[in-house]
Parts: sequence; C-alpha cells; structure tokens
Amino acid sequence: MGSPTRLTRKHLLLLLLYSPGKTGQVNEAIVGRTRLVKYLFLFQEEQLSSFRGGLPVSVDQLYNFESYFYGPFSREIYDDIEFFLLQGFVHVSATEEQPDDASWSEWLLWKEGWDTSRDVEEDEIPDQHFTLSEKGRLWTEILYKKLGANQQHQI
Repeated sequence: MGSPTRLTRKHLLLLLLYSPGKTGQVNEAIVGRTRLVKYLFLFQEEQLSSFRGGLPVSVDQLYNFESYFYGPFSREIYDDIEFFLLQGFVHVSATEEQPDDASWSEWLLWKEGWDTSRDVEEDEIPDQHFTLSEKGRLWTEILYKKLGANQQHQI
C-alpha cells in the first residue's frame, strides 16, 4: 500500500487504530468490535467534515451504517479488518475481559449466522483487542505524520 493522495475508509480505520488512546500511547488496543464500530461511526458523523481540512475524502468510500440492536453497524468494517489481517497490518487478539452487552449480542448474531436459537456458553465470547502490527504501525505512522495537528487530534 503506497502513500495515498486521497484518504479512504481503510485509511481512516488504520488512523483510528494508530492514534493515541486513553493513555496517550499510539497503537493502544481498541477492545471490542462494537466499540471499534462506534468509534468509526462517531468519527464520520461528528468529526469528518472538519477533519477534511485539505485532505480529500470521497463520500462514497466511507462506511455505510445501518441501525442495529445497540447502535450503528457496518459489515464493511469487518471486511476491512479481515483485509488488513491478511495483509499483516492488523493484529486481533482475544481478551479475558468481560464484554459489554452490545458486544455479546453482536457476537451471538454473527457466530450463529444471525440465528440466536442456540444457547452459547459465556466462556465462548471472544471479545477482541484490535491493534496494528509492526508493519501496519510503521505504514500508518507515515500517513499520520502527513495530517495536520488538528486532524491528528480529531482522530
């Protein structure tokens, strides 16, 4: 993946994973698929218009969200995570932490092909940590440094 002249939804996903988290460290894990989806949704809804500041982001390249049990949902995010896993840019690991109700419900529907008729044991819940691999971190760091200070802050 070369250096982009335009940002796409995939770039925004990588930038979100790279940007400093609660502790101020870059590449801090985002815990839970629901949280990752909500972060991207909120960024698109609340920050994108002021973020653009000179960087063209094509509207047709953003995530399409639909209403879901506990908020927004976009299958495209999972597709992009899978793409980056295959490229070696993203690392996903299981966590011992108890997931929130939204993650639990979402996982049940996903695991059962949208059929929740089977009882699933609580210890089967695979809440996940999303981080960039070293390869993904190095590539995204270059992209992140091209952003203005305000854009970095918004991410």
